[in-house]
Amino acid sequence: MPIRLLFLSVEDIRYALRCMNVSELIAFSLCSKRTKNLAKSSNRIIELIEAEVFENRIRLGVEDDWDQDDPDQDDPHNEFISLDLSDSFINIDRGNGIEVWRKQGFTLSNWIAHFLSIFNKEMVHMFIINDVSLSYLGTIKQLIPKCQKLKISQFCSNDVAKVAFRKLISIAERVVIDKNIFDDENDISGYLTPNLRSLSFLDVENPFKLTVNDLLVLNIANLSIETANITVKEMNRFIKLWMKGSHEQDFQDLLDNEFVSFDLFDSFITIDHGYGIEFWRKQEFTQSDWIAHFLSIFNEAMVHLLVINNVSLPFLDTVKQLIPKCQQLRISQFCPNDVAKIAFRKLSSISEEVTIQKNIFANEDNDFSNLLSRNLKSASIGVGRNAFQLTVNDLLALNITDLTIDKANITGKELNRFLKVWMKRSHTFYRPKIIRLMFDNEIHQNRQKVFEGIKYQIVDYECILKRRDGKELMVDVKDSSIVFRFE
Repeated sequence: MPIRLLFLSVEDIRYALRCMNVSELIAFSLCSKRTKNLAKSSNRIIELIEAEVFENRIRLGVEDDWDQDDPDQDDPHNEFISLDLSDSFINIDRGNGIEVWRKQGFTLSNWIAHFLSIFNKEMVHMFIINDVSLSYLGTIKQLIPKCQKLKISQFCSNDVAKVAFRKLISIAERVVIDKNIFDDENDISGYLTPNLRSLSFLDVENPFKLTVNDLLVLNIANLSIETANITVKEMNRFIKLWMKGSHEQDFQDLLDNEFVSFDLFDSFITIDHGYGIEFWRKQEFTQSDWIAHFLSIFNEAMVHLLVINNVSLPFLDTVKQLIPKCQQLRISQFCPNDVAKIAFRKLSSISEEVTIQKNIFANEDNDFSNLLSRNLKSASIGVGRNAFQLTVNDLLALNITDLTIDKANITGKELNRFLKVWMKRSHTFYRPKIIRLMFDNEIHQNRQKVFEGIKYQIVDYECILKRRDGKELMVDVKDSSIVFRFE
């Protein structure tokens, strides 16, 4: 005999809802607004809601929670149902055949919102992207604006997978890519810099090529790669750089302070707070207007750090117009040598401090000598594979107040000649205050050869040289470095 469920007492209705399996509860929730609210108030615990995207179709999977007291028990309520969503109807597979349920006026967006609502979920747990058209990716982001995990499946073409990653990473904290989508071995670097909690790459047959630079730019809390292709030499270099602690302060700053990233375009910007990307629009604003606006509201006279990556040569002139002054210019290791050289020549005048993160100078090239003769407050050069060849003439022509070179290649004989010339140059102006030269592991300086024929005193493990005019030079010589401090 049929029972009018909604005429029962509140306690009896709650008991009836607890006896329903997931598919029955969904069917009940679709009857009316009241039944939807009753289903929601039942607080049914759902283990998983996943959305899988096909072309113009979304498959929603709902898995009921298992019995926490006995996970191996065959519980009749322990079920997984699959729903293919379309406008106004769904196909539901409960494991015993496919049924068609209709709800006039419902769109894909309405279906998804309904299921999240009745199970008291803020977002889909897992969002799976299969091979869809590029144009459909924008629609997908509107339908599912947030998820716990984004999974790009092995069935995606490389083009779709790359665009899906760029368009959809802002909606998820965790991302899984089930194939090697990189045609160029350098492509992976761009996928390691987004601010994600977790990123996994999985492709056993096609290993992912990695270098030490990829690991150094990493901005992901938890990274998993299966299978990775990286040499022992590259891993050794990474560990040595980490041991030097050169990035320690940067990591601490990220922990202690908020960092917001803006990508500037004419009339709009994208902003990354660290938990997703937003679009902000300001009609008639150019890139120059955006920069001026940010400097103005924070009462800053200039950009603190200008980083140059791989850009076209004509764009360097535009950069100089957009940012006519900065505290520090950094030319990154990703710049080709020709771009880096021109960037230095064009942009070093806008900054007192310059960092070049690779050796862009051939041994026969005069550009390195030109760099050292520039009137700069500070220059830091290096962290690359190739050492910088130095001579006594380079050190004598130096016009930089604070110079650091990693890795330098100079003989003990040349260093000795430099010290002797400096000692003889009484009452001669020499601008540098400190010179730090770090050497490759294969280069070791012999203190006796460096100070041969030179009088000095040892104070606190440093060698002190005194000129007739009263000037002093403190020299700290170690196996892998030498530091000159001019007083």
